[in-house]
Amino acid sequence: MYKPRAILVQEQAIKTAAILALPAGWMPTGSPWSVDITCNYSDKRRRDIDNHLKLLLDVLNKVVYLDDSQIVQITIQKCFGAKTASTDIILIEL
Repeated sequence: MYKPRAILVQEQAIKTAAILALPAGWMPTGSPWSVDITCNYSDKRRRDIDNHLKLLLDVLNKVVYLDDSQIVQITIQKCFGAKTASTDIILIEL
């Protein structure tokens, strides 16, 4: 499947940030996970939040967990008015 370069760059940035945030020597686990995501936007353009979710969860496969099918709970929200766009992710191993 073809992925635009912009998506590949985003995926790598997410993966790198996750690796840096994890404890040294972290190995993906088979445990169930809870995920809390906040998407901070600097404007009110219309965006589909489910597309953002899919990208994040897929990129974390084999980095945080073995497969995103292990996620048993998801909370996601949009926040507008941030100075710069960002995404905050809290992952809890259950």
